[in-house]
Amino acid sequence: MDEEEKVVLDYSTDPLIMDQNFCHTILCGVVNAGSAIEDLYGSPQDIEGVVKDGKIFVVQTRPQMSNLCKYLLRFWENTPKSVKTRKYPSAGINIDVKIHHHPLYQDMS
Repeated sequence: MDEEEKVVLDYSTDPLIMDQNFCHTILCGVVNAGSAIEDLYGSPQDIEGVVKDGKIFVVQTRPQMSNLCKYLLRFWENTPKSVKTRKYPSAGINIDVKIHHHPLYQDMS
């Protein structure tokens, strides 16, 4: 088995730490990317990314779980009744789709 090599990471000279203009540029880029992604998906997102050579790369994005119920409920409330009451076949089983309003979600607009 190969011997492990220990690497010490030193960010003390990284431009994100040392260069305020670079940091400002990157942070503005992150904000713009985040806004564009949230606009694209129509809900707040948990976005992961990296900065390499001054460029921002998005690795993945997914809905923020704290807001997911709110948006699912809004989606469901705008779904036609004919779709809500339909039986959906799944692996040979019919599942009735029903929604229950929880008091926690009453004040959502």
